[in-house]
Amino acid sequence: MKKTDILKFKPLEITPLIPIEVEPLSPAPKIFEQGDGPEPTQEQIQKFSKNYKQITAPLVKRQLRQHKKDTMHGAYSVNEQVSEDYKRPTKDIDVWSNSPKKRAIQIENQLDKKAGCDIAHVEEKHIGTDSNRLMGIGPPSEQKEPEHKRYLVVTKPKDDLDVDYTTYPNRVYHRRLFQGFYHESLQSAHDRAKELARTQPIRSFKASEDVERIEKYWESKKKKVKK
Repeated sequence: MKKTDILKFKPLEITPLIPIEVEPLSPAPKIFEQGDGPEPTQEQIQKFSKNYKQITAPLVKRQLRQHKKDTMHGAYSVNEQVSEDYKRPTKDIDVWSNSPKKRAIQIENQLDKKAGCDIAHVEEKHIGTDSNRLMGIGPPSEQKEPEHKRYLVVTKPKDDLDVDYTTYPNRVYHRRLFQGFYHESLQSAHDRAKELARTQPIRSFKASEDVERIEKYWESKKKKVKK
């Protein structure tokens, strides 16, 4: 190729990229009951944070005893039903309810009253197209939007234990009366965690951990019976 031939090539025409608008994976949560009390001081936040577990859990349990149709589930519920050696840390109390928004606001108001300031608020969060929560059958374009939502009671600071209210799932579950209110049974929690570990990679680690600790707890009970 001659040097003069290089000049015969036309420069490439580059079409400018058109930015594509991408919708967020989940919409921003709606906020309820924020600003319904005086702004907390740093001293109030520290005092509340120090005693949070002794304040929140009893309020939720009392509410569950009053409303027998609601059910505690999740890691906190499992912790309540197994002995100390088989508990695992968790930052949520999970509750199934036919009135999740109402229950969440009840607890939020009680927490504000206990703290004497606007220590908590409620966040409404979309659950997503979980196959257990679809309202219709058919191709994605024909399926109804899931009506289930989460209502999360969040306090200041946010690293404390939250209370997570959702409507009941569209699947088989079992519950048991324990401590005066209903929990999802250990067998049901075990089966659900096993399914989550198999089908949802993002949640597989904690789900597998729950399967293992429940099985170890059952095994420990068998050993005690044999003795």
